Amino acid sequence: FLDASLKYNGSHCLVYADNNNTRFNLSDNDYKNLGQLFDRCYEKEVEVLGSPCYEQYNSNFYVACNKKIIILVSDLYGDGEGQTTPSGTVGYFYQGDLFRDDFLYKKQKTHSNQCEIFYIDALFLEKRPGLAYSTLVHEFNHMINYVVKTLTKMNDYTYINSKFICDTWFTEMLSMTTEDMFQAFLGIEDKDSP
Repeated sequence: FLDASLKYNGSHCLVYADNNNTRFNLSDNDYKNLGQLFDRCYEKEVEVLGSPCYEQYNSNFYVACNKKIIILVSDLYGDGEGQTTPSGTVGYFYQGDLFRDDFLYKKQKTHSNQCEIFYIDALFLEKRPGLAYSTLVHEFNHMINYVVKTLTKMNDYTYINSKFICDTWFTEMLSMTTEDMFQAFLGIEDKDSP
């Protein structure tokens, strides 16, 4: 289990810092900036793409919607160990986190954090914040897409690999387009945008 501290409690998000992030030079202000940026983007992204909130869902396998999105800043996959320049995973959304842990473990032998959460890499946030911000709207698009296109339509787990799941190429294209749409709004340079 991961030990994390709440660094920002915003209108639409909760930003947590992995307490093992001590080797990164991230201040409370860095976490606050990330959260405030997400709060500013939230309404705009939801207006265009749909809501990540859901009221109707199959409680046999999904967890209830949390009212604020959790953003966990951590050294994803340990790739920041001993590095001074970031390489690797900038962030991700894992749809399995929306499932009940007991159900997911029984079906796939993996665990769930049982909440609406996505992950941002600490080293990228420190060294290339623009890229981390762009990834924030990218991953949020994945979350919205999954909730709108899959979670709210699934009544039976057998649909998990069927018509309600978007092809990877398609959902990546949507998320990359979202990054393009938000580039100017976020003030991100071309080098940190797709």
